[in-house]
Amino acid sequence: MQNKVINKISIIGNQIESWMSAIILYRALEGKCEINIIENAELSQPAYFEAGSFFFEIHQRFGINLKPVMQPNQSQLFSATKIKSEQTEKWLGNDIKLAQYKGFELPHILSLLTQTSENLSLAVRVSQAQQLILPQQIPPQLGRYDLSALINGHDYLHFLKQAAHFVGIKSYSAAVKSISCNSENNQIEQLVLADEQVIKTELIINTSAHFQRAFLTQSAQNSTNNPANADNIKDKFISKYTAFAQFKVAMSQTAQFYKTVNCDDCIYHHYDFSGQRIVSVYYDPNAISLQQVHQQILAIYPNAEMICDKASLQLQQFESWRHNCLNLAEIHLDTNPLFAASNLFLRALMRLLELFPNKDFEKNNAALFQQLLMQDLNQYQAYQNLFEFALNRDSEDVQSTNEQTESIQLTEENQQRIALFKSSARLSHELNPLIIREIWSNLLVLATQGHYGFDPVLHALDKTQITHWLNGYKQKLNEIKI
Repeated sequence: MQNKVINKISIIGNQIESWMSAIILYRALEGKCEINIIENAELSQPAYFEAGSFFFEIHQRFGINLKPVMQPNQSQLFSATKIKSEQTEKWLGNDIKLAQYKGFELPHILSLLTQTSENLSLAVRVSQAQQLILPQQIPPQLGRYDLSALINGHDYLHFLKQAAHFVGIKSYSAAVKSISCNSENNQIEQLVLADEQVIKTELIINTSAHFQRAFLTQSAQNSTNNPANADNIKDKFISKYTAFAQFKVAMSQTAQFYKTVNCDDCIYHHYDFSGQRIVSVYYDPNAISLQQVHQQILAIYPNAEMICDKASLQLQQFESWRHNCLNLAEIHLDTNPLFAASNLFLRALMRLLELFPNKDFEKNNAALFQQLLMQDLNQYQAYQNLFEFALNRDSEDVQSTNEQTESIQLTEENQQRIALFKSSARLSHELNPLIIREIWSNLLVLATQGHYGFDPVLHALDKTQITHWLNGYKQKLNEIKI
């Protein structure tokens, strides 16, 4: 019987997504598969990117310790996103940035002090002020009411490359010059590099836009064996903010509990932590140039340093599978300031492991993969629509946007949930009534590294000092203007 187990995987690209795929697949397949990274002669552009709880759960599931990249100067958790414009202010609340006292999470501190106060929940406060935005029909694992973290892409990429080389994952810096396909099933069997090296492969994961343009588009035109119906591939999403730049600015103040998104001609996304501010700018290249964006930033922050720029971030619905090649080059980690696009990428990797256990590459599985990916992208679209909804802009898309976005007036169900939250002492365990208990349980396990062996130490703490610390935390929350 022919061995149909996948033994050789080639990952095309030199982005964070490329190396993350290599490490996660290596751990998921227990090192039994040869994994090669073809950097395709591309320079990586590491910057700061946003991650959700799924990002941390997947790393924990496969035993990848993120401690080296989760230091205070490398990452930051946030409790909310504040959307500002000249007309209005709205909030996306998650309350996951739990304050700590000597390493203990706030819910445990409150449990020790037997204190419950809704004033400690930023999400409850903004909902009572009727400023909380709630996208409808967004599952918790994909939604913004979830862990929100800013990760230093440079440090994370360095961590991934070190881990890859340690476990024996090979990398090639040369570009792909040509491909060799099987004449019977059209699967790519060999990659010929510019330096004439030949890489045999059984599965390709593409994260390179150059490889997509040079080979996959040509392959699609020459082939009729299409695993996904091209007629069902929709046009690009409606957002006009298709270009991106990121700047690093020196700051003197301490970290904020929330991020700020200023939406006017451009979208300015501010992260404050560790004595510096990271400003991500999403803009319409048809209306303003990168040079003009840079001049606007320098007018506010004279010493601003540009650390990243990308010409196109327009995430579109695309064909993901072609024979034995999974194309994920369209998914960028920094596509949207309201959504952790790393969730999209990691969910695609998990479905790869689930649906393609061998070299058959069944068409039905490819079609199912495409269908599930399109569902994810449609849910992602709800967050693109939040811009129009939050800013009350007049456009032809406003009506459809309002249909997909819950009213600022909380639904009766969520009003009941908040009332229950405030009256049942749940604050000792959870801080946000809009996050289901299962998600909170998982996050607390992550926060305590999978064990709760600190209770005796917790009870040994000085309650007077804890109370003083808690009062300072309340004061800091009260300084946030809602």
